[in-house]
Amino acid sequence: MKTKICIVFIIIFFAAGALYAQDIRKPTAAGGFYPDKPEELRGMIKSYLAEAEYRQFDGKLHAVIVPHAGYVYSGKVAAEAYRQLEGKKYDAIVIVTPSHYESFLEISIYPGDGLKTPLGVVNIDKELAEKIEKSAEIVSFSKRGYGQEHSLEVQLPFLQTVLPNTPVVPLVMGYQNFSFSYTLGTALGEALKDANVLLIASSDLSHFHPYDEAVRMDSEVIDAIRNYDPFLLSQNIFSRRWEACGGGPIVAVMVAAQVLGANSVEIMQYANSGDVTGDKSSVVGYVSAAITSKPPKSQQYSGEEREILLNIAREAVENSVRGKALPPLTSLPGPLTRKSGAFVTLKIDGTLRGCIGEVFADKSLAFAVQSTAVKSALKDTRFKPVIEEELSKLEYEISVLSPLRLLENTDEIVLGKHGLLLINGNYSGLLLPQVPVENNWNRQEFLAYLSLKAGLPQDAWKYPNTMLFLFSAEVFGKDKM
Repeated sequence: MKTKICIVFIIIFFAAGALYAQDIRKPTAAGGFYPDKPEELRGMIKSYLAEAEYRQFDGKLHAVIVPHAGYVYSGKVAAEAYRQLEGKKYDAIVIVTPSHYESFLEISIYPGDGLKTPLGVVNIDKELAEKIEKSAEIVSFSKRGYGQEHSLEVQLPFLQTVLPNTPVVPLVMGYQNFSFSYTLGTALGEALKDANVLLIASSDLSHFHPYDEAVRMDSEVIDAIRNYDPFLLSQNIFSRRWEACGGGPIVAVMVAAQVLGANSVEIMQYANSGDVTGDKSSVVGYVSAAITSKPPKSQQYSGEEREILLNIAREAVENSVRGKALPPLTSLPGPLTRKSGAFVTLKIDGTLRGCIGEVFADKSLAFAVQSTAVKSALKDTRFKPVIEEELSKLEYEISVLSPLRLLENTDEIVLGKHGLLLINGNYSGLLLPQVPVENNWNRQEFLAYLSLKAGLPQDAWKYPNTMLFLFSAEVFGKDKM
């Protein structure tokens, strides 16, 4: 009998020792950002979820974007995204968050066994974590960024409620810029191919602006997210024209999801702290969004809409050349008021006379056409400005651009369908889809001339630090209007 008791004691001792040896991150935001009492926490989350709307998506849900402020401020907005996860099954969840309290030149994965909240421990998927860590040099196992960080922790109780017992891989971005975000995004996309994994980007929007100014600023970010334009988002957030403390995580997750087949974003809800407190003097913005894949829809513009755009271009050129004010852009069809990049090409007898465009979709399509038409006529430094005697001879061609997408493999390039943007440090060059067809180039020649257009050697598209972006364009025109 004594021997049996001794054996039981040894088993309990070693089991307790093994449990004690686990590396579990303890919560630091409980009692501040969210309740530290389990029942109160569960009740708050369930009440938020009960108020949220459940949506049916046409395709697979790859990722969500959620805020990370205190629950009383952003919990209802976050719940709109988490409500969509109820009833779904994922093998793991990858959460990408910013670091608010510590800056470091890497993206850290917590090297322990789990992450604790008042609702229990969320296990870390170590096998997947190791695969992601090996996918990019900027990713490493480290506890940097996990000290007092709340942007990860506040997501966990929601996940424990809607996706219980699902392991996670946490990534904290100690540094956010264009390169880090795209490198992480492509690495995650490659590492997660053929895996049943959900991606989460944790971010708030603008911070501490008056209510109306915050709404205006946040609408720019939300439009870029809705239009699935991580390139535009990254250019404006990392240049500090727009604000989102987790801009890097948003871009990385959008890029990763795109690699995995996502092509659409649905905005769940937008609000700011002023909507909760009533104090609109200085607010913080929040958005929740779902990133999905669904059958592509035709983006073609109607004949009437094309005619309106061509008239806008013609009137803009004629008025500017004659020194008159530009016509106001009023009473336009809805599609022409949406933000889009565009190029206006001018020719005379088939010979190029001017071509300038807006790559970034940060203006309405109508305004982009109007402004680029004027620049093509008067500001293209390759040519003298258009004069009044040439107006009747001009041929107009408009190219409406899709958002830019990182090119994974040059075999994807379809001549005549795809245009390309090359970026290498401070060098960049862009060629429209019609250019290789007009010049009878093959794919290799297209890439070589693109490199030369950027002011680089013709093989620069092969350089390791070169990034290639793909876009399509809807092209239409009219001769001698």
